[in-house]
Amino acid sequence: MRKIGNNQEQKILSPRAVQVLPVVVHIIHDGPKGLLTDARVIQAIQFLNDGFSNSGNYSISQGIDTEIRFCLAKQDANGNPTTGITRVQSTLTDLVAETQDTALKNLIHWDPYCYINIYVVNEITSTILGSGCKDMH
Repeated sequence: MRKIGNNQEQKILSPRAVQVLPVVVHIIHDGPKGLLTDARVIQAIQFLNDGFSNSGNYSISQGIDTEIRFCLAKQDANGNPTTGITRVQSTLTDLVAETQDTALKNLIHWDPYCYINIYVVNEITSTILGSGCKDMH
């Protein structure tokens, strides 16, 4: 605990707790060629945490630690152990955002009140904004 204020009024603040949010990464692929390794997913989550904590390659002098961290889910909605990584074979690897977003999420979707769902596809395009960036793996 730390105290702030002046001599006339003291306020006690509890230290902020780091918020850890469980993530499930859904890899949508069209066969062995499109698969990402668990190691690449784990590395990406570390990069995400570095960015949110203003550390590692993402450390800048003006930055702050948001005190938000992400971890791959350890349990599914039924309490069963999980790696937090799912793989689904589908033709939705090159996605048109406006017309195929719902179809993608209908493939697999964990409760958004309990997990952050991250979808990995080859490319996302938009009929309005154009092409996205292709994954370089």
